[in-house]
Amino acid sequence: MASEDTPPTIQQIEHIRNEAETKFEDEGKESFHPNDIANLLYNDEYVGRFWIHSFFIPGERVENTVNLVVNTFKWRNDFGVHEITEEALDKNIMEKGSLYSRNRDRDGCKILVFCIRKHVKDPQNMQKMKAFFVYMLERLEREEKGGKISIVFDSENAGITNFDIELVRFVIQVLIGYYPNFVNKILVYEMPWILN
Repeated sequence: MASEDTPPTIQQIEHIRNEAETKFEDEGKESFHPNDIANLLYNDEYVGRFWIHSFFIPGERVENTVNLVVNTFKWRNDFGVHEITEEALDKNIMEKGSLYSRNRDRDGCKILVFCIRKHVKDPQNMQKMKAFFVYMLERLEREEKGGKISIVFDSENAGITNFDIELVRFVIQVLIGYYPNFVNKILVYEMPWILN
């Protein structure tokens, strides 16, 4: 029996690609960004990330992998991942310092820090903060060439006004559902008593 980190064989990769292409045609190629499709068709390691991520999903693994690919690509297209540029981001959110990348963990993975005390809940800026988070994930994915990252939720000196449950849900949903096999570890520093 294969372990969770066992990459797919060449035959499995081709089978996944063929099944995914069929689903792209069935659902309409306009629902998927061409760059994502090209990445799937020409990058074996990218296909392998979906394969490894689908290990714990009950059911047939190739089918689960294809469904994960299709759902991820649809979300990426709907969210406009490829249209997010540094110039389009809100400069105030970027300069606040609530989300940044620095150093590496013991496993050599780049660290993405969410400094909660510097974040203030604001429904008007929620979409902008989500876009900034996705931009950072995309940037790290490019810089690390698909290597894993670790995420630190730095809660030191954070108060109740800093905690944004909607944003935390979004972060977890995105990491679990749309960035396969990308996160090495998630660490929470100084968990506030109210969330313990």
